[in-house]
Amino acid sequence: MTEQQNPNKPLIVNDATVDEEKSQAPATPKTFDAIRGELLEKRNAIDLEAVQAESTQDKLKSLLPDFQAQLGAEAEPIAGSQGRATPKATPVEYRRKFDFGKVTFSRSLKGFFKLIFLRLIPLCGILWLLAAGTAYVLAPTDEAVSNADAIIVVPGTTLASVEKGLALYKENKAMFIMVVGLNDKNPLKASITDLVNKQGIPSEKLILETTSAEPHENAIYAEKIAETRKFTSIILVAPSYHQRYAYLSFNGAFRLHQDFSITNDPAPETFWDWKLWWANGEGRAVTFAEVMSIVDGWRMGYF
Repeated sequence: MTEQQNPNKPLIVNDATVDEEKSQAPATPKTFDAIRGELLEKRNAIDLEAVQAESTQDKLKSLLPDFQAQLGAEAEPIAGSQGRATPKATPVEYRRKFDFGKVTFSRSLKGFFKLIFLRLIPLCGILWLLAAGTAYVLAPTDEAVSNADAIIVVPGTTLASVEKGLALYKENKAMFIMVVGLNDKNPLKASITDLVNKQGIPSEKLILETTSAEPHENAIYAEKIAETRKFTSIILVAPSYHQRYAYLSFNGAFRLHQDFSITNDPAPETFWDWKLWWANGEGRAVTFAEVMSIVDGWRMGYF
């Protein structure tokens, strides 16, 4: 007997059965009005994009001459839509390039002047002050006196200090003149001796010290002669760059003498000036050598 379906029993349908029924159901055809509406929407969207593109292109074209005038160059036109000539680069790109170059140049110029006025000029001023101060310290000068017991000359690499000492003696600045450091190793010994002997100075007023070889030895041997002659005041003449070292050496040698005065009167040298000694090689060499000699003198206890 065939089993009959119970109308009160629920019908069980799975998802596969539903999908199969949907696929077998015929598709509902679109009406003409629906198709026409879709086409109108697409055409309106295309027209709107075209209008916006044309408006943007017109604005860029109107701005192009201004940027061309600023850059001083004409843009190369290329064929565009509807026969219009468009620039090789957009005005925005031109503006960015122009502004970037302008800002970069402005910053570079400002940085250059900042470097000159805030860095280099103060630095050069400080270096010049240090150089001039160093040289000024090396060449102390005192007020001239007219009643010293003796003029003591410390020769240098030229005859400048000897000539200066002889000039002071002729001006009656002292009763005696002494030249130290005329040992056999001194290359100027013969020249200095001839120069002094030609001045007609009485032998009892002229003292030539021929033993000392080193700069600090000049002061030691001069102190012995001064003690023998009972000198209480001297005018010390040395090359300008060597005056400080000579003064420190003589001051150290005469430190046990009470009421003993030393007057500094340096002799100028053609290759050395306290303001511009750094401008030539010889001036720099002797300046650095004198500074190191003073440091060594302090370390060795000569002063």
